[in-house]
Amino acid sequence: SGSLLDGKPGSVLSGNQHQGNPLTGELWDLDVVVENGVVRDTSVVIEERKLKRPVLAIGCVHARFLNAKCVSAIWPLGEAPSDDISVVEAIDPSEQILHDVFDGDSISPHNRAEPFKNIEREMDEADDLASELKLTADFIAAIGSERRNTWIIESNHDRHLDRYLTETDWKKNLKNAESFLAINLAHVRSLKEGNRNFSALSYALRLANPAAKFIKSQMTESLKFFKAYYQLHGDKGSNGAPGSNTNFKRMGLDIAAAHDHSPSKHRQLTRLGCIIDTPPHAKSSNTLGHSIGIEQPDGSMQLVILVDGKWRA
Repeated sequence: SGSLLDGKPGSVLSGNQHQGNPLTGELWDLDVVVENGVVRDTSVVIEERKLKRPVLAIGCVHARFLNAKCVSAIWPLGEAPSDDISVVEAIDPSEQILHDVFDGDSISPHNRAEPFKNIEREMDEADDLASELKLTADFIAAIGSERRNTWIIESNHDRHLDRYLTETDWKKNLKNAESFLAINLAHVRSLKEGNRNFSALSYALRLANPAAKFIKSQMTESLKFFKAYYQLHGDKGSNGAPGSNTNFKRMGLDIAAAHDHSPSKHRQLTRLGCIIDTPPHAKSSNTLGHSIGIEQPDGSMQLVILVDGKWRA
């Protein structure tokens, strides 16, 4: 349900999940603000009121399986959307949130008991951890900017790397032995220096490409800019429970999560969807949906569906 405001195209499907401020009648919609029937660019209003710029919330990334049209719709990379600019150019976000940025298919624990799958990965040269880390780090570097912070949300695929480093024997996977030993050695040294918050993924990504600038969030620390909380990936909920929609809604907070690859709104909960092609580990039918979230300075959250490389009509 797109809209046309003063000649400006509305989102392909934002649905305007917010109805605007009931007291002032003000409505923030993508890159415009409507107040008392007057439409202005958000950049003008933000500068005038000295507000923090919007937050761009990306669901599951899985850099190895990125959808190229989604990438070019969101960032000024590759082929630009026809007759439009990218989301980042339009809303100039102050923060960008990434879930499951690293896929980990090269060392996934789900493949250990599947010999034929491992033969296929070896034939496709898809079993090289260093290459996958480099690809992921290069992507983070490419979308980075001094205009915005990049946040990597603690996600379940991070733990694929953690499990590989703690549960397997490097002598049985010599292709990845150097990465395995380097990351584990760094962890030991970090502990000796008194740091008990070592992130294997953060270290590995910065080692792969020092130009990859990001902040790694932790599930136990609040990450909030306007109204929504971003530190929950979506696989784990409160009190050790699974991250179900029911569990999150009972928390009574505005939460922007991901994990299930399907965009949806559930009262205060927003599921951000994904920007990937169907990965090989998706073995059944799915409800995968390309989408992003945009949180405006007034705290309203828009869920914007990406259709064939376009983010608005």
